[in-house]
Amino acid sequence: MNHPLHSSAHVVLRTDASNAIGFGHLRRCLAIADFVARAGGKPVFALGVFDDSARDSVEAAGWDCLELDDGTLFDATTLPGSSLVICDMSHPAAVEDVEKLPGYIAELQGNGCRVVLIDAPLAMCLAAKQPLGVDLLVIPYLDGELQQVQPGPHATAAGLPFAIVDSDYSDAAATGRDIADNANRILVTAGGSDPTGATALCLKALHAITDADLTIRVVVGPAFDQKTRTEIQALAATNRHDTTLLDAPAGLLADMLWCDLALSASGVTKYELACAGTPALLFSIDSDLDAMNSSFRQLGTCKDMGQVADLSPDILASAVRQIRSDRSRRQTMSEAGRDAVDGRGCARMFEALEAARAA
Repeated sequence: MNHPLHSSAHVVLRTDASNAIGFGHLRRCLAIADFVARAGGKPVFALGVFDDSARDSVEAAGWDCLELDDGTLFDATTLPGSSLVICDMSHPAAVEDVEKLPGYIAELQGNGCRVVLIDAPLAMCLAAKQPLGVDLLVIPYLDGELQQVQPGPHATAAGLPFAIVDSDYSDAAATGRDIADNANRILVTAGGSDPTGATALCLKALHAITDADLTIRVVVGPAFDQKTRTEIQALAATNRHDTTLLDAPAGLLADMLWCDLALSASGVTKYELACAGTPALLFSIDSDLDAMNSSFRQLGTCKDMGQVADLSPDILASAVRQIRSDRSRRQTMSEAGRDAVDGRGCARMFEALEAARAA
């Protein structure tokens, strides 16, 4: 579908990503950029809080990248002329500075831009803390429609139907997949930075499984520090199972479709796993993400392992053993995921913005 709203001018994707912030916001914006480009638009990224790996990820995808002054969150003068600015930066630094956000939005709109804010629920919800006059507020999470926000947005698009994943996932959601009798192909993915050492934890847990021959693929995110990389390389080299490291892959869909089971962080990746129909054991890196995952666990697409800090290799290995041989449960997880996330969230977001403009 060719959307007039982004077919004739730049669409600025204002986001942040780093080891401390994580890469979920950036990955979501990369999916939006792909959608915009397929529809004939011109995506441009604007990074304020970022590191080299974030910039490299944008440039590797082929998009222009504006590097704002370090720490500049809400400075509208740093953005180029555009018909649309999509902001996806609901992280602690933005929450701390949220009182500046209404003026930022007003300045962008005064320059002729429409503004979309992709927000988070619970503690990271910016719209719950300030009245934000955005053209469209998007809360693309399960139960996002239940989030209380202050008056201000002209329109709101919230809930699981608006979960944003790359366009390629929509085909996966519509296609069934074979579920192996035993889950012997394992994908490990702990996000773009892995600040809690979850990847090493997963490798130790899988090494402890002695009653199966596993094939393991491990995602090494773009912001993994050298200490983390060195530890993972050593654990992979000595693992009793065939283990391959994937260094900052451009996408994970092929690996999600390859594996029988994923051990994954519970951020944006959980929506991709659900859409791909991939059974998963999910873990959260902190209490905020664990709280955000509380509703998702009820969908039946995964087994929620709680926070990384509360896990041990033995606990995780036991969970893998139980689900590895339970084909029926993994089949149920796969079907529940594809029923819950159909991959059309990005299209629905732009349709909602069109409807808001026409209203």
